[in-house]
Amino acid sequence: MQGGNLAYQRDGQTFEHGMFGAGLVDAVAGDPAAQDAAEIYNGRLMGGVIADLAGLACFIGGTAWAASTPNSSSGSFDFVDDTRGAIFLGATACLLAGTMTGLTLIASAQPYQWDAINIYNDNAEARHGPLRALPPPAQPAPLAVPAPPSPEPR
Repeated sequence: MQGGNLAYQRDGQTFEHGMFGAGLVDAVAGDPAAQDAAEIYNGRLMGGVIADLAGLACFIGGTAWAASTPNSSSGSFDFVDDTRGAIFLGATACLLAGTMTGLTLIASAQPYQWDAINIYNDNAEARHGPLRALPPPAQPAPLAVPAPPSPEPR
């Protein structure tokens, strides 16, 4: 976390989680498998937001059109009219379909975020060679223990 937002770190460089997860693609660059997972994450987030917005636009447009077209026989604005009622129902269905599609895409993106991070970390040895173990910590020198006092001669 950096400034309350998600961030990724690699080789001392910080990549902020940008819109639609763009920082993750940059953070795992250089590892094709991790980059593929990051791009799927990015694409699903973007697709989810677009589907949500398309459903909302369809609903607003359909509702506005149905409400602005007066009933041909009476000249009033009545949603009971078959045509306008069907358009309003279609606009509502469009909103629900867009919202459900968008939420499904966004929810299914999350595992790809963690996959990209884990794949990148798991492939570190292949990219950089085997990790070397750190030498064991130096042991402190033993403390000198004073010799017990010699018994006094009798």
